[in-house]
Amino acid sequence: MSTARPAFPNRLAGVPLLALAPGSAVLDLARAWFPEAAWEQVPVSAAHARLRPRAAAVGRGRGAVPEEPSAVPGRLRLAAETLLEGPHPLTAAVARAGGLPPQDVDVYLVQGDGPSDPVVMAWLAAAARRAGGAVVLPAGGVMVPDPGSALTMTLWSPRPIDAEAGLAALRPVLSGSRLAVTPTAGSEAWACAAVYEYDGSVRVALARSTELPLVLAAVDPGAFGVFGYRVAWSPPRVDGVEADAGLPLHAIARARVAPSMARAVLALAGVAGGTVVDEGGFVIAADDLAERSRAGR
Repeated sequence: MSTARPAFPNRLAGVPLLALAPGSAVLDLARAWFPEAAWEQVPVSAAHARLRPRAAAVGRGRGAVPEEPSAVPGRLRLAAETLLEGPHPLTAAVARAGGLPPQDVDVYLVQGDGPSDPVVMAWLAAAARRAGGAVVLPAGGVMVPDPGSALTMTLWSPRPIDAEAGLAALRPVLSGSRLAVTPTAGSEAWACAAVYEYDGSVRVALARSTELPLVLAAVDPGAFGVFGYRVAWSPPRVDGVEADAGLPLHAIARARVAPSMARAVLALAGVAGGTVVDEGGFVIAADDLAERSRAGR
């Protein structure tokens, strides 16, 4: 995280900012954590503003040239006392001057109680990681989460499958899968693991849950259920200690194992059905999951 104070326009100073690629679906990101999120004022882009009738310039008399329409930022209500205002477009040069990656971005200001609300601040980090964006903190630090660091996925399904069926689905896509937790009488829970010499291990576990991700509130009730198939990765160990996330070994192993994890989730979904949610609380669409599964091929 950079600690330099961003060189942004005054209107963007001193408040948390969420920086996203232009055109990002910020409302979808918001509703994953705040199901009631809604636009109080829908943003108007400069292109759409030009389609509206122009207002004549005030005080210039007869023949005045109409004012050039400009973009109007929106106001997105996250919670009772928290608003997100934007987008405010920044050029790559301005973004770089503020400590962000050098590319055009849209930034959103957090207004109200957001800076003192740990849930809002956690959402900013999760949304930035999910969308490949960044967060500018009130004190001036810039946080650019690694999108590839969120490997854990859970398939929320309306039906359980037994351990034997689970292994049959997983072994073709997750080589070396072995039963790690045997189901007990009257319980659907089981777990299996695949251990790799250089790439750590992948664990798949089925458990019934009474607490579901908030994002599922916006999903058709028939498309998910209380049975969570969690697919998680443990980094390789060096001298008995897990490889640090900053080490090349960790990054290489993660890149190699990530496609297999996506294939494992797809295999389970093909048998049990359901909706996939990542560790940040966002739904992973089927085409996104399929793209992840092809990344290593």
